[in-house]
Formats: sequence, C-alpha cells, structure tokens
Amino acid sequence: MSDVFLSLDGLNKTFEGSPAPAVSEVSFSMPKGEILALLGPSGCGKTTTLRLIAGFESPDRGTISIGGRIVQSGDVEFPPEERGVGFVFQDYALFPHLDTRRNVEFGLSRLTLDDRRRRTREAMDLCGLEGMESRFPHELSGGQQQRTALARALAPGYELLLLDEPLSNLDAALRTSLCKELRRILKHAGRAAIVVTHDREEAFQIADRVAVMRNGGLEQVGSARELHDRPVSRFVAEFVLDATFLAGVVARQGVVTEIGPIPGADSLAAGTKVVVAVRPQQLELTPSPDGAGVVVERVFRGSHERYRVRLPSGTELSSFRTIRTDASSLDVGAPVALKLTDPAPPIFVE
Repeated sequence: MSDVFLSLDGLNKTFEGSPAPAVSEVSFSMPKGEILALLGPSGCGKTTTLRLIAGFESPDRGTISIGGRIVQSGDVEFPPEERGVGFVFQDYALFPHLDTRRNVEFGLSRLTLDDRRRRTREAMDLCGLEGMESRFPHELSGGQQQRTALARALAPGYELLLLDEPLSNLDAALRTSLCKELRRILKHAGRAAIVVTHDREEAFQIADRVAVMRNGGLEQVGSARELHDRPVSRFVAEFVLDATFLAGVVARQGVVTEIGPIPGADSLAAGTKVVVAVRPQQLELTPSPDGAGVVVERVFRGSHERYRVRLPSGTELSSFRTIRTDASSLDVGAPVALKLTDPAPPIFVE
C-alpha cells in the first residue's frame, strides 16, 4: 500500500494463564486519513490489538510502525505518550471533576495558553460541543460524552486515533445517527482512525475498510462491498451477511441442494460436500402446496417481513419479503417453494 502511515507486522500477544493467543500473527497497514474498523465477536482480539498499537500492552513479538517510525520491535518500545496516538475509551474516561472545556484541554499542558485555547475550541467546534463548555460529564447526554471524549483525542493533533467500541454505551437510535456523525468528524479532521466494534452496521457505516477478526487473527480485510460480495470463509459470511446455510453436494449442473440445483462451485470436484450461504434478501418464497419448505415464523419489520422456513431435513433458512399492497403475507404453517435469486451465493467446502 502506498503512503503507509500505520503498519503492523506479525503482531502476537498471549496473556499469562491463557492457553491461546489473544492476538496471533496480525499484519495490516493503512494510509493517512483512512478509517479502519476491527470487527468481530467478543474475545476475538480487537481491543487487545488496539491496546498494543497504543502501547498499553506489550506484544510477545511483532513490529508496529507509526508515521514511518518504528515504535515497537524487539528491544524498541516507545511508551504510549511518545507514540502520537489519541485514544477514545469505551467508557469515555472523562474526568468527573472537570467541565467539558477542561476535559478537552487536559492533554495540551505543554502548549502556550493561546494555543491550548485555539486547539480546544477547534476540537469542540468540530465535534458539535458549542454551548457545552461549562457542563460537567454528569450533565451531558451519552452522545455529548462521546463527542467530548472524541474532541479530547482530536485536540492534540495526533494523526492516528484509536476508538474502542465508541458507540456501545448508546441506545440504538442514537448509535445510528452518531455513526454518520463520527465518520464526518474523522474525515473532516483528516486523521487515520481504527474503530473497534462488534456491530457490522457500525463498521460498514463508519469505516473505509473492515478487518474481520477471529480467535486473535485476521480472517479478511476489505471494503464493506468486498466482504459482502466475496466473503472468504463461512465465519465471515455468518458475521457479515446474517446468512443461513444450506448443505449441498457438487455435481455437473452446480450444487445439488434440498431446494434444487444452485449454480457455482465450478472449481470443485464432483461429490465435494459444501454449504451455500443464503442471504435473506436473496431467498424468494412462493406459496405452493408442493413446496419444499414450511413457514415456521413471521416477523413484521415495517418495510418488510422476515420469515423463517423449515426444510424436511430440519434446516431452517431466513427470507425477507417486501410488503406490497398486491401481495398477501405468508401465514405460519404455509407450505412454500424456495428459490435463490441472483447473484450467485457464496459456497464453502464443508
């Protein structure tokens, strides 16, 4: 990657008493101004990776470079305050005895008074904190606390920001609106940023690229579209697509499944057992007395209904059905025929 700003090479970390590494052979790089999301389930190594970059934890081995300077490698280990990194903690870590202005100003003690005031004002204006200067953390909403923590990380002018689950303490409606706002602020500031999250919608809305982690390692790194269209493993498909899986066997005409042949798997030998990742929006249901499936659940979602359909084998698949005035709902217990629409679904060897 050209213009590399942050680089991780072979990062490993195992905590004492743990049988498995928390971070295993993690390597990636990113340029200035890029937003990268570390996405994965709890315990997959996201926060540990972030803390290793910040210098809060020491790796067992591996190299970290920031801005062309090696800050971690062998005997080289820069302390956190010398790495030039801003950090936003999951609980924001605001000082309860300081008002908003002084919280944002806290890391600027080495600057002149005029420069402190200028940096503080710029960061607060960028984060939409006008009029909040004299409020203490307990007088701020969750969203305002999040903005204050972000402004504090931005004020020193660091080129790299690390954000650990920055929206996890907010309600769902506020998270949705702040995803867009967080991306706007980071892009306007022009900083490289790594955002840890377990929520794929957050990752897709905020980040330029997404790194999916599993058991301490990187499973796949790419844009949201790349992960959605070309997941490299069943794990990525499960986490990113909200997919359900249909067993099949490779044959000349494609993959033979309970709901009929599905095109694909041309590179696999006939007889290979596979699973097909079925996206809910890709599974079309049609009422049919001879259909292979039976509706076992129907959930109203406003613009669409989500159905769960059981096949004779016991496999259950999910489907979205757009609500239209010319189409009736499918009742629980209704027999249905199932068909996968284009594009071809991801297929993985079982």
